Amino acid sequence: MFVRCLIGQVATMNREKGGRHNQFLDKWLKEFGWLQTRGSGNDLSMICKDCTKAGKKNAFTSGCKNFQRLALVHHMSQVDHKSSAKVSLQQKNFKAASDNASKVSDDSLVKQMRTAYWLSQEEMPPKKFNLLSCL
Repeated sequence: MFVRCLIGQVATMNREKGGRHNQFLDKWLKEFGWLQTRGSGNDLSMICKDCTKAGKKNAFTSGCKNFQRLALVHHMSQVDHKSSAKVSLQQKNFKAASDNASKVSDDSLVKQMRTAYWLSQEEMPPKKFNLLSCL
């Protein structure tokens, strides 16, 4: 029977099913985008970068040594991780929207400057600027 990776607990598994994995598999880094490793050798542990960034306190922020895929899947189903992942996604979306707004703002400014330049070249009165910029 599996025991979840919790702080201060040791993970065990039915010996009939092949025993406990005690090696980290690099393929997990690709499969679980939030996963990072810390340390090396006997000090190697798994860290959740989303939970760590959000300031959560769980086994994957202090360093989980239960090198089983089930521990990773279980962590993903936890409320802490789900809320941290949601915050991380919202931050990425906000950054993209902010970058897009800056680009739109820059484009608008360029158009306004061209309009002002054209008005001066044509020696038109400045009061026409507002009318032209509404087009």
